[in-house]
This record gives sequence, C-alpha cells and structure tokens, in this order.
Amino acid sequence: MPQAEANEAFDPKALDNLLEVIGGDREALAELVECFLQEGPGLMARIETAARAGDADGLRLAAHTMKSSAADFGARSLSHLCREMEALGREGRTDGAAALSEAAAASYQAAAAALRGHMDG
Repeated sequence: MPQAEANEAFDPKALDNLLEVIGGDREALAELVECFLQEGPGLMARIETAARAGDADGLRLAAHTMKSSAADFGARSLSHLCREMEALGREGRTDGAAALSEAAAASYQAAAAALRGHMDG
C-alpha cells in the first residue's frame, strides 16, 4: 500500500491523542484497540445490511457509531465515508449507500491491518 494511502487508512497520531486522553495507560489503549478490532466487523455488517435494505435510520445509527470510533482510532478515510452515510441516513435516503458501504468495508480492512501493525510494532 502506498504511503499516502496508508496515511488515509490510519493516522497513528490519533492513538497518541487517545493515549493522552486515557492518562498514558498503554494497557488500556491496547484493550480499546482490541475492542475496536473485534466490534468493527459486526458494525460494518450492520452498515452494509442497512445500506442494501434501504434502512435509512439503521444506516444513520451504525454509520454514526463507526464514524466516531474510526476517528478515535485514526481511520480518517473510514470516518469520512461513515460521515457521508450518516448524512444520507439523516436525510432519510440510502441512494449510493451500498457503494459507500463497500468502500467503507475496504477502508476498515486497511485501517484494521495498519492498526494491528502499529500495535504489534
């Protein structure tokens, strides 16, 4: 993955900010990251299901949750895509959401891989 694409998938500075917020507890940070990695696939599935089913409210809720989590863990591209889907859902729309959810799923996978690599490194 080119460096510019990797930077969009995952910004390690976000983890520094999160670490500061939780008082420098690296063990707690590792637990938070693990929760994000474990809960992410289910949340991404909820986004995809809502997008394909035309469930604007479900899309809004799931995208909102992932948007915030993604931002906290430095997944900028994923957060941006989720912001777009959240806005669609808020407007009661799902047109284009299926394509956005596919892009978000790929972005989540890239961010998760980069996040794992960062935590292991």
